[in-house]
Amino acid sequence: MDTKLVRFRDYFANRSILLTGGTGFIGMGLIEGLLSSSPDLRKIYVVVREKKGQSPSERVVKLLSSEIFNHLSAETKAKVVPIVGNLTAQDLGLDPITLKEIRETVTVVYHNAGLIKFNRSLKEAVLMNVLSTLRCIDLAKSLVHLSAFIYSSTALANSNIQDKILEVVYKTKESPREMIKLALETPSTIDRVAEIREDFIEGHQNTYTYSKQLAENLILEEMAGLPTGIVRPSLGN
Repeated sequence: MDTKLVRFRDYFANRSILLTGGTGFIGMGLIEGLLSSSPDLRKIYVVVREKKGQSPSERVVKLLSSEIFNHLSAETKAKVVPIVGNLTAQDLGLDPITLKEIRETVTVVYHNAGLIKFNRSLKEAVLMNVLSTLRCIDLAKSLVHLSAFIYSSTALANSNIQDKILEVVYKTKESPREMIKLALETPSTIDRVAEIREDFIEGHQNTYTYSKQLAENLILEEMAGLPTGIVRPSLGN
C-alpha cells in the first residue's frame, strides 16, 4: 500500500469534486475550506434542488454571499457550480449532458446531504439517508477516475451501542438494501405497525440515528476495495 503523504492543496490540484448537502452547515464549511486551501482546484459541483421558490442557482448565489466567503475572489467563487438533482433518483436525476461531464471529470465525492430530523417516519429517514447514499455510491462507482468517496455520517450513528464506540462500522440486524426495499413500498411496511418499527430501529432513540447507521453499513458493503472514508461529525456547537 502506498502511504506517501500528500499536502491538502496538492491532492486537490486540478481535481473536480461532487458535493451533496453543500448548502448546509457542514457543506458550507467544506466549500470554504476547499476553495481557501486549494487554489488549483478546478470545480465543486454542488447538487441542489429548488427550495422555497429559489432555484438551485439562486440558492448557491445566496450561499456564496455569506460572510464566510467574503475573502474569496469572484473567480474563486465561480468554481462552485450548482447542478439540479434529486438524491433519491437514479444518477441523482442529473440530465444526460451533466451526468457525462460528472463521470468524466469528477474524482472526489463528498456525500453530506441527509435528513436531520429526529421525529420523521422510518420510511422518510431510510429514503433520504440510505437510498440517497446508495444513489451516490452508484454514481461514484461509475466515475472514470474515482479517487475518494467521503460520507458524512454522525457521531450519534451508533448511539445504540452501550460500550465504548470505536471507529468501526457496527453491523445492523437488517440489510440496508432490504430496508430500502421496504421503505419503497406503499404503504410502507416499516411504518405500518409501531411494534415493527421499534423492532427495526434496534435500541436507537429515533429513526435518524438508525438510518445513519444503516448508511454506514451500506457503504461497508458496497464500497469494499474502493477509496472510501466515513466521518462522524457531532451535532450542535
